[in-house]
Amino acid sequence: MNPLLALPHRLDFTWSRKNSFTSISTNNLRSK
Repeated sequence: MNPLLALPHRLDFTWSRKNSFTSISTNNLRSK
């Protein structure tokens, strides 16, 4: 497997995880 092809996918994965984490955090803050 080409690591150069794997890199954007990995960045996209971490980015989506980060986005879901921040949305969960804002939801928690909003519900308080």
